Amino acid sequence: MAQPHPVPATARLESLDVLRGFALLGILAMNIRAMGAPFGAYMYPYALWDYVGASRAAYILTSILFDLKMMGLFSMLFGAGVLLYAEKTTATGGPPAGLWFRRMFWLLLIGLVHAYLIWGGDILVPYALCGMLILWWVRRLGPPLLFAGAMALLAIGAALTIGHGLGWESMTDAERAPVSTLERDHGLVGR
Repeated sequence: MAQPHPVPATARLESLDVLRGFALLGILAMNIRAMGAPFGAYMYPYALWDYVGASRAAYILTSILFDLKMMGLFSMLFGAGVLLYAEKTTATGGPPAGLWFRRMFWLLLIGLVHAYLIWGGDILVPYALCGMLILWWVRRLGPPLLFAGAMALLAIGAALTIGHGLGWESMTDAERAPVSTLERDHGLVGR
């Protein structure tokens, strides 16, 4: 077995590295907002602070430029990485499936430690699970089938979001209590 060594600079795709770094900085901007206050404040800026001046400008700027966009970009880069990795061959000339699943196992293990011991907003676990259970296998499907699958998943997500919004009126007071408590504790009732 060959000794592990860094990838030579000539074998790296600098454009992917730059995009990955840009996406990580955007995710960092959103994580700062997420870690700076309870999650309710992430979605509802009136929850903890006055939504005027610099606070309002920062919230709007991060929402427009970074929120969900950088996660989407990072996810696309992860998928591109799967395709690039799958094109490589091992020392025996075969596909690198075993190496890929070993990488995803370690990513899952690191993600589980991070999720349970450091921060509940970890994203490594879903990436590892998608890398193991979905991406390695669906990379061989044709564009029409991939497009149909993507549209189906988007439709499911939209339906769940709409269903949750419509279900607000039918929630019991106990189900609404966390939101009501946040509003009461921060004087937001009646705004």
